[in-house]
Amino acid sequence: MGARLRTDYGTINLSKNIFYDIIRSALKETDGRARFGNTRLFLPFMINDENNCMKLKFDEENVAIDVYIIVRFGSSISRVADGIIEYINRECIRSEERRV
Repeated sequence: MGARLRTDYGTINLSKNIFYDIIRSALKETDGRARFGNTRLFLPFMINDENNCMKLKFDEENVAIDVYIIVRFGSSISRVADGIIEYINRECIRSEERRV
């Protein structure tokens, strides 16, 4: 699954793997407070399956990312989630700046 962005200079293909790598890096930034979850069950042997840990929706100008994570007990869910969201936004903006 992926998306095609058309620009004045050509077409850019975005694969799901690009977003998976950004999200994986964002989870590393949480210092172990979060890891990939799963859309179906929270079974440890299924956690690293990239097809079940996120959903992407593309339209002509935006990408909606649903990420399923498990937050370590005692960690602030909102603080961890906000940090991951900030990281993803920052990396997407950086990628956009490199593209221009």
